[in-house]
Amino acid sequence: MQRSMLVGMTVCLIALTGVVAPAKAQRPDSTSLRPTTVIVKIANDPTPDYNGTYRASGVSTKCGLADYGFPHRLNSFAVMFPDDTTTIAVTSVNFDADTLKSGTTVNSFYLSVGVRVGQRGTPPAYVVRANRPQFNEPGTATRTTTPTGSDSLTVTGTATKGTKVDVEMTLVCHP
Repeated sequence: MQRSMLVGMTVCLIALTGVVAPAKAQRPDSTSLRPTTVIVKIANDPTPDYNGTYRASGVSTKCGLADYGFPHRLNSFAVMFPDDTTTIAVTSVNFDADTLKSGTTVNSFYLSVGVRVGQRGTPPAYVVRANRPQFNEPGTATRTTTPTGSDSLTVTGTATKGTKVDVEMTLVCHP
């Protein structure tokens, strides 16, 4: 091939690359790193110092759809809070429901809540396995979505820590 023809083809290819539209960036995940506030109430714990109301705010690692590629989880809802490991009154929230559409209440979910009791430290996590009937830890979880895009989750349940302990949680993930 002649050199002038190669130069012409190269110039033509360079010119065509400017015509091709750039690739679109992937849309950010709206369920990750959401500002979150949470209130947890513990009652009937045999250790009286652990009973009380605990409040925290921060950023959730996850708050929203968590289908993990499984078709039965198309309407799932999951929360992992907090994203950082600061020393706050609510040290951890892990919530997961296979199905929890906005505006509905379900009786099948998993909730694990960790709290810090001032200078006394951190008791074991309060775990409600409402999705496992054999553990006899019933509860309800209700989700609502506001017009501004906040997701509100209200959970009540019974955790087993040697005895039955009442756990209530209200959590709001903001857009």
